[in-house]
Amino acid sequence: MNVKEKDTVTREERSLLETLDKIVRSEKVHAQILPILERVRNELARRPNALMAWEPIALETFGALPSAIRSGWVFILRAGSDTGAERHPNSHQRMMSFESTGDLKTDAKSAENEVQTESEIVWQSNLLVSDPQALLERRWVSIPQNIWHRPVIPKGADWVVVSFHTVPAAELIEERPGAKQMLYLSEQGEAVKKGAIRRRLSRSSSQHQRCHKADAKKAHDLDQHIAAGIIHRETVPVPIRNVGCNGGRPIPR
Repeated sequence: MNVKEKDTVTREERSLLETLDKIVRSEKVHAQILPILERVRNELARRPNALMAWEPIALETFGALPSAIRSGWVFILRAGSDTGAERHPNSHQRMMSFESTGDLKTDAKSAENEVQTESEIVWQSNLLVSDPQALLERRWVSIPQNIWHRPVIPKGADWVVVSFHTVPAAELIEERPGAKQMLYLSEQGEAVKKGAIRRRLSRSSSQHQRCHKADAKKAHDLDQHIAAGIIHRETVPVPIRNVGCNGGRPIPR
């Protein structure tokens, strides 16, 4: 559900988005987000093979939040990237375009839709901008639980977004088509993401594969060790650390 769809957005939902918008745009909160943003930006620059980087934000950074909000995040998505289809089976997501622009495509069905591949999904475009003078519906998207979405970023500039979820950071699940799931802030998820990065690099050339057979074997062994419920994805976000979110703990993404 996008806030553009005025006939389906409830008065309560729009009120919640307006509250979050006022909080994020306040001078005090904006000033506290900027250093987090710079850490994430530096991490994305340090890892050229990553499509995005992110960092959870301590809830106290925002002051008084609506009771439904249990975690906040900063994401930077690399210019020219398409991070693929995902959904959150345990959280309603509200996302604001903070810097630059991107297209947060959503499943046109706007309902739970079980698919094996993202080619089965019919996408609806939701182009978001970061102009503070733009209407709310041009800057925010509201994505209910279990709705597929897919960020597509134009070439030119990385896209910075601030995202809110209705579960604590440590409990947020990301699902990919084919029922592939991972916990964002889990030791298993982090291990799998590292393995995926190694495999991606190892495929870059046959010469690279020969030079790094040992690393590839370690990645394979690691996958065998991970429980089936936490599956790697080829589009690998890069977590930096948890900065005090409810239920979170420090980690190296």
